[in-house]
Amino acid sequence: MCGRYAFFAPADAIATLFEIEDPPEIEFSYNVAPTDYVPAVRYQEGARRLSMLRWGLIPFWAKNKQIGVKMINARAETVSEKPAYKSAFKQRRCLLPASGFFEWQKTSQGKQPHFISLSTGEAFAFAGIWESWGKDEEKIESVSIITTQPNPLVAQVHDRMPVIVPKDYFAKWLGEESAESGDLKEYLVPYPENEMRFYPVGKAVGNPRNKTQECIAPLESDSLF
Repeated sequence: MCGRYAFFAPADAIATLFEIEDPPEIEFSYNVAPTDYVPAVRYQEGARRLSMLRWGLIPFWAKNKQIGVKMINARAETVSEKPAYKSAFKQRRCLLPASGFFEWQKTSQGKQPHFISLSTGEAFAFAGIWESWGKDEEKIESVSIITTQPNPLVAQVHDRMPVIVPKDYFAKWLGEESAESGDLKEYLVPYPENEMRFYPVGKAVGNPRNKTQECIAPLESDSLF
C-alpha cells in the first residue's frame, strides 16, 4: 500500500522530467494524504498537461464520492480486471509526480515510518489511473496509484510499493503511443532497488495536517540505508 507520499519538485524539474512547457508552480507537500488534490500528468488534446486531481479514485458509477477514500491504490495484479479500475486502466492512465513515499515498518516498539526515494533525490513518476465522477452539479476528477510487489530494499519495510514508471515508458503509459494491455502490465513491476534508498523518520508524518519538511527529516544524520 502507498498511503502517504511527498512532492517537493520545482516547476523546472517537472518541466524537464515530463517534457511539459511552463508547468505551474505547485505548493510543496511533504505529507500528501488521501483526498488531497495532487499533481497529475495526462496526455490530452495532443499534449502532456498537468492537472490537480483528488487522490482516491471514485468510479464513474459510484453513488457516493466517499468510496474514493478506500481506493487510493490499485493492485497491479488485478487493475485490468477489477470493475472499478479496468476502464481507467485501458483509457485513462496518468503519471503522478513525486519526490518520495512513506511506509510503516512493524517493530517491537510499534510502527516506524520510513521515507523512501530515489538515491539521487530526484523527482519521479508513479503509475496512476484517473476517473471522472459527477453527481448533480458536483464533478470530481480523481486518481489511484498502482502498487506492486516490493523490491528487496522496500521489502525490508513493507510488503507493497507503488509502481515507478521510468521516463522511457512515459509515452506508452500516457497513451501517446499505442500499447496493448499486456505490454502495459509489463511496466507494473518493482523499481530497481539499487536506485533507491530509505531512512526512518519521526512520527510527524502520521498526522495528515502536518505538511512541512519535518515529515522527511531523518531520525539520525547517519541513518541512510
